[in-house]
Amino acid sequence: MPELSYKYITKPGQLPFPPYNLDDGIGVAQAGVTFNIHHCIVDLSDVALSQQDGAADVTYGSSAIFENCWFRGCGKLSLLGSGDEDHRRDEEGKLVTFVNCIFENFGRRGPEVQCGMRCTLDHCWIKNWGHPDFFSVRAFGAWAHDDGLIVARDCVFENENNMKAAQRLADHINHISQAIKDNGVKALFDSKTYMAGWKRGLIASDSGIVSAHHCYADDGVLVENNDEPMSADEADRMKLQWEKMKEVLKKTCK
Repeated sequence: MPELSYKYITKPGQLPFPPYNLDDGIGVAQAGVTFNIHHCIVDLSDVALSQQDGAADVTYGSSAIFENCWFRGCGKLSLLGSGDEDHRRDEEGKLVTFVNCIFENFGRRGPEVQCGMRCTLDHCWIKNWGHPDFFSVRAFGAWAHDDGLIVARDCVFENENNMKAAQRLADHINHISQAIKDNGVKALFDSKTYMAGWKRGLIASDSGIVSAHHCYADDGVLVENNDEPMSADEADRMKLQWEKMKEVLKKTCK
């Protein structure tokens, strides 16, 4: 199992190819290989959106375990499943696990799961998708579609909702367009089609499935199928621990 640890990644192509993709912060695309990635920072804040792809993409039949990682400052954070029909057979059923990870200040894909891939979010902090500095096209947090599956446990979904007026308009138009593309005219009769991107914490559409247990969501943020929601006090305690983790990572990652 290839292992990556204690890396501070600030631009695409910083890791060697192969096994990592040149367009991503950490991107893997090797069929049948499971990557073990822990104690890493991917911060693409200083990279133009046009010069970056994903912070942590897993495609083409790879699996991965991410633990104690911090992702921030990107337009598209994590794509699981390429959307390429030539690789769908390799991707179906592959599992990506995020444990004690922070997804912060990004546009969308926190994560996006498709092509029959599976994802678990365990003790993760998903924060400020649709951030005005990293917005493009539309905003959403965690999204499963096209037979993708996301299971979230003990996660916190929060959004400061600072999108600019023009971004809100673009977000609204593009979510409607995407829904019609996925589901045809019937999408116009689904209330979820018109939901603002900043509200989309953990959602499913187009044959995707999501479930959540003991997760917290900010007011206005939707986390679908959330069993035994977490209290605000519990969420605050968890956020303190993640803030401490950030400080440790900044000192130990190189």
